[in-house]
Amino acid sequence: MPKSSDTLLIENLSSQTRSSDIKHEMNRYGRVIDVERDIREKIALCKFKKSGDAKYAWRKADGTKMDGKSWRVDPSPRKQKTASTDDKQANLGST
Repeated sequence: MPKSSDTLLIENLSSQTRSSDIKHEMNRYGRVIDVERDIREKIALCKFKKSGDAKYAWRKADGTKMDGKSWRVDPSPRKQKTASTDDKQANLGST
């Protein structure tokens, strides 16, 4: 699956970490356009204005500690939500 060059997937977030906290931290590495937070899955998608900023943030932000958790930061697969929905539907059909 192709990777989105301007969006990072942040995993292992604390349930107390807010989208605004993530945006504030990631703005250290470049201009953040949007942060989509999934509290149940403890992940977020962080979209940067420039792909170069996302690449820099990936190198620098991996391992960031916030609210007692150490973040795992990776490039995000495109259509993250769509793929998850498709996988769930496929699993339902195979049982």
